[in-house]
Order: sequence, then C-alpha cells, then structure tokens
Amino acid sequence: MRGMSPRRCLLLPLLAFALSAAPAGAAVPTSFYTASSMPAKPGLMMKSITVHGGNLPSGGKSDVIMYSSQAPDGKIVAVTGIVTVPKGKAPKGGFPVVSWAHGTTGIADSCAPSRFAGNPPKGVYDRNFRAEASEWVSDGYAVVQTDYQGLGTAGMHPYLIGISEGRSVIDIVRAAHGLDRRVGKRWVSIGHSQGGHAAMWAAALGPKYAPSLRLVGNVPLAPANHIGEQAQAINKVAGNPFGGIPALIIAAGLESAGVAPETALSDKALALYPQIEQVCLDKLSADDSWGGLALNEIFRSDYDTAPLIALLQANDPEDLIIKVPVLIGQGRADTTVIPSLTDQTVDELKSHGVKVTYKTYEGVNHTGVVEAARKDTDKFIHKVLG
Repeated sequence: MRGMSPRRCLLLPLLAFALSAAPAGAAVPTSFYTASSMPAKPGLMMKSITVHGGNLPSGGKSDVIMYSSQAPDGKIVAVTGIVTVPKGKAPKGGFPVVSWAHGTTGIADSCAPSRFAGNPPKGVYDRNFRAEASEWVSDGYAVVQTDYQGLGTAGMHPYLIGISEGRSVIDIVRAAHGLDRRVGKRWVSIGHSQGGHAAMWAAALGPKYAPSLRLVGNVPLAPANHIGEQAQAINKVAGNPFGGIPALIIAAGLESAGVAPETALSDKALALYPQIEQVCLDKLSADDSWGGLALNEIFRSDYDTAPLIALLQANDPEDLIIKVPVLIGQGRADTTVIPSLTDQTVDELKSHGVKVTYKTYEGVNHTGVVEAARKDTDKFIHKVLG
C-alpha cells in the first residue's frame, strides 16, 4: 500500500539484472526503488540486492528485488519485494513457492516492507511471521513477498484494487525464477487482511494471467471483503472505528476512477489528504490525522458516492472463481474484518463451486489470526505443495 515515489533500476532489457549487497541489518537504499527503464513484459527480474538477518526468514538467501508487473490499465510497471530461496540442491521441478501478501501498512512509499528487510522484527506479529516463513524455507519452499504495485515504487498504490494486487503476487513468483533458476513453477498464494484479499485475486487471475506457473492452493487469512457494501453506510457514521484505512480505500478508489480529490472530498478531508502519501497507517490512524475525522465528514455533501461504491464492490473477492483448493482463516474476535461478512464470503464462494475449507478461531483478533491459523495453514501448504 504505498504511493508516489521515484524509482531507479539498473536494468538491461528483459532478464538482465544487477546484483549488489546491503550491509547486514541495513535498510535498502532509497535509490534502489527507482526504475530507469522497463521491460516489455510482466514477471521479469530487473535488479536485486542481497539482504541479511533482521526480519527475514532464516535458512536461505534473501534478496530484495525489482520486477515488472502489469497495472490494471495494461501499463508495465516496476514492483519490489523480497525473495528467499532455500540453500542447497533443489528437488526435481525446483523449489515450490509460497507467495505471501502482506496486510495494510499504508500507501506512502516509506511503508513498503522491503525497505526494512534487514531490520529487526518490530513486535510479536513480525516475529511470529518470521518464524513461520523460516519454517517454510526449512521445509524446502522458496518464500516471496511482494510490496505491491506503487508501494515503494512510482505511482499511487492501488489499495484493494484486486487486479493490481493479484498481479503483484503472481509476478514476483515468475521473477523469482529469473533471480534463481532453482525456483520452481508450483506455488501457493497466501496473505493476511489486505493480503488475504490480494491472495484471493492472485488465485483467481493466476491460471490465465501466468499459465507457465502452476497454482495449487490459496490461503486468505481474515481477507478484506464486502468493502463496497460497508462503504454504502459511510455517510451515516459519525465516528471512525477504522482509523486510517478509509483514507487508503478512498484515495485508491478515486485514483482508479480518475476522480480528482477536490471533486469528492470535504475541506477537512482535503486538508489531511497529503498525509496519505507521506505517512503509514499507524500515523494516519491518529486523532490528529484521518483517525480523528468522522466517516460522515469525509465527502462533500453534494458528491454522489454511488460510482465509487460500485468500483469498490467490483473489487470485492466474494464473486471470484478460484479453481484450486482454498483455506480461509478468520478470528471470531476480529473487529477489522467482520467475521459475519467473511462467513458470507465463504458461502458465496461455495455457491460458485469454489472448494473452500473454512477455519474459525474463537477469541482471536485481526492480527492474531496468522499465528492462530499457523498449524492449519502449514498442514494445507504441505498437502498441496508436497
């Protein structure tokens, strides 16, 4: 979920890329995120920088990479992310791939997870994920983690725009093979929150968008869903229980619809609008930022939100057709992704013939579901990837 920023890439056409190394524990240089030229196709490696330690999975070699992807408008764009490949000889067919899609961090470029790839984990959530990702590497899986289009690289990040997110999750799998030929073609998409939404779109788009890959499973954990339905009530809510998240949804929605913020937003919202491209979710959620702005104060009184809501509904995941097994995990104490709406999503997916296994966890909140679902997640991944 990152937005505008210049990016530079030392890239030769197509598969050529430059290799370098960052000091252990150091943040990736800002200059790495600028692309000087673009390949003609998505899914190609552009450049990489080796990183060490910190929040990275253990047991393998990790690189922050820049790769090409395709935006919803068809334009080829630069995207960054992290690739961790196990050490040693790969099995026949190469190392299977776990493609992880991260949860909401913001839209500003400074919020891209790869920018802090070598830094120590910030808290329990990061430490738990690092442990799980390290286990995947130990089990012989390559682990790839996209930043998403526009998050760290040029342009506004299309937050919760399914095609953009999904292609980011897919193309890093293709690019990982360009980085290291030991990376195979069999893969699983998995993610949490925004990342659950992204992983579902990747699963729906993958077989047609990247037929050279072989998707075998999908694991959305507390996936963002029914966003359009919830947005219909925005003008009636006097408070703001969601902090900075509505700002991200609205900014990306207006950008995708080609609507100028001045046309849609109130004076109070416009005064806060620049912060969306400057700070991450925690600061956007503060009382002196979007977190202190009531939802019914965001739009101009004369602005018709119906087209924007329709766009959001078109990006909801419940109508997707996913042709591989799906495991959905949801905490019952989640106040960010509403459990009853995830229940509905599961029912809707099943009505389309999607093979869904649904696991719920009593007393588990939004961030806790990743760890709570860990045994079920790992069992599922081992089953589909072998």
